[in-house]
Amino acid sequence: MNQRLSRHDMKRDELVATLERGVDYAQHHTRGILIGMAVAAGVGALGLAGWLWWQHRRVEANELLARAIQVAQAPLDPAAPKPDDPRRPSFADEAARRSRAVGLLEELREDYGGTGAAAAGTVYLAGLKLEAGEAEEALRLFEEAGGGSPDDLVGAAAWLTRLRADREQGKGEEVVAALRAALEADQRPLPDDVLLYELGATLEMLGRAEEARAAYQRIIDEFPRSPYQGLARERAQPAAPPG
Repeated sequence: MNQRLSRHDMKRDELVATLERGVDYAQHHTRGILIGMAVAAGVGALGLAGWLWWQHRRVEANELLARAIQVAQAPLDPAAPKPDDPRRPSFADEAARRSRAVGLLEELREDYGGTGAAAAGTVYLAGLKLEAGEAEEALRLFEEAGGGSPDDLVGAAAWLTRLRADREQGKGEEVVAALRAALEADQRPLPDDVLLYELGATLEMLGRAEEARAAYQRIIDEFPRSPYQGLARERAQPAAPPG
């Protein structure tokens, strides 16, 4: 029993001695400890401030991207345009709408570079440039967005933009080959109905009407819920004979 008490007392004494050494160290090194705590707190605060700043920056970038897309898809109202309406903007004509959307997207690229929204906005801007017939500028923006690998949504959109730009520049055969390779790949860069529609459009441009209709027919048969159903049905119809 005494032996047990003795061991217990020894353990208690060791604990007390350890605590005393800690108190003594703290008393003699108070300034250093406080400085260390202040530095650690400062680093933590800086890290938190940086994280909060980046989160705020991402939110602003996403809001600007949403605004640009809203403008790009806004209705045309020649009689009473409301280009500055924050909720339901409208524009007098296509040129005014495109100009405002392009301006917002360029602001996004310049002010929020490095964010996912800026990358997505660059791809969207490339699409607008392509629609306006500016294929070279669309390709430059595609390269800026890092669209060489369609591993994510932004990359996939950039990849598709690149194909469309190539098609506009007369590289239809290369586009057909790329789309057919994508359709046969284990990992598709885009949904099959998107690839088939682009394939059909490219084949049409090359004058290969039967092959184009076959691509559209696959959309009709295999993807009944595809948003391309209406266009595919329309384009799958044989051309009417000349009257």
